[in-house]
Amino acid sequence: MTGAPAAASPTAGVPDPGVALPIAITRDGRLQTGDAREGLVALIGAMFASPRKHWPHAPWFGLYEVASAPRPDRLALADQLNQALRHLGVAWASVAEVQLAAGEGDGERRFAIVLAGPENDRWEERHEVPA
Repeated sequence: MTGAPAAASPTAGVPDPGVALPIAITRDGRLQTGDAREGLVALIGAMFASPRKHWPHAPWFGLYEVASAPRPDRLALADQLNQALRHLGVAWASVAEVQLAAGEGDGERRFAIVLAGPENDRWEERHEVPA
């Protein structure tokens, strides 16, 4: 996973710290925290790996079928990711762009996701997420 900034990256409005994924409990019984943006990228990866049918109470979460299509609709995928983020209460970031990225191995699909801050705190970061 890469986090090379596409533009200046102010941190106003980004929760710090965020919940670390995978979820872990510290020795003192608290939820482990980490970088909110990295956590969001990990969450998007989990959404890409989750079939819609595994989430009957939240079918907007599972995006495996869309992400694994032979020719995924990048605009629809960005729209569905943003819809899921809204359902999860994420107001500090959105998906500005989704592109197919070169895979590291045969048959490995990766997406380049550009995360962006809201209009009043504009920033963009490009991350690669396995699909």
